[in-house]
Amino acid sequence: MKWFDRQSVLSKLLLSFAVVILFTACVGGTGVISLAKMHGLIEDVGDRHMDGLYWVEEANKNTLDTDLAAANLTFADDAGKAKLKDGMSGSLDSMHRALERLRPTIRSDDGRALYGAASKSVAAWEDIVLMQMPIDVDQMGLISRAIAASEKARYALQRLSDFKRKHATDARRDAASEYATMRCAS
Repeated sequence: MKWFDRQSVLSKLLLSFAVVILFTACVGGTGVISLAKMHGLIEDVGDRHMDGLYWVEEANKNTLDTDLAAANLTFADDAGKAKLKDGMSGSLDSMHRALERLRPTIRSDDGRALYGAASKSVAAWEDIVLMQMPIDVDQMGLISRAIAASEKARYALQRLSDFKRKHATDARRDAASEYATMRCAS
């Protein structure tokens, strides 16, 4: 401390200003690092979790649309059957697009396993649905198989949806925690 006492007033002021500037730079640097981390968390929530949740729900909606059309095939006339089959084809195409858009939003091993299980269940269900599309097929025999396969597919998609929802909630909690940390550091 004697070293500091022997300094001139000018040297003491310059040293004090240097300490304040260094402290300000550290606080500013910490703020910038925290903001970058917050930006990453927000993009993670939006790009992966919320988008993924949207796409799994979109796939599920299209399976339900297809199921409804398939159930009505039995009771429709030939013109109605043609219209229902067109709707089924469109819903199946939309479902495939949604599942493809969902795939890149899943990055964990658990998520990929759930996606694989859902894809297999959906493929098994789709095989039965496609059997219902020819006009001369016995619809009643396929309906019970289609219902069972549809339930499995919807359950698998629901598990995937729950997984994405949980991860979105976790990411939101992480972002809130990071915000609280940033706020205390400011």
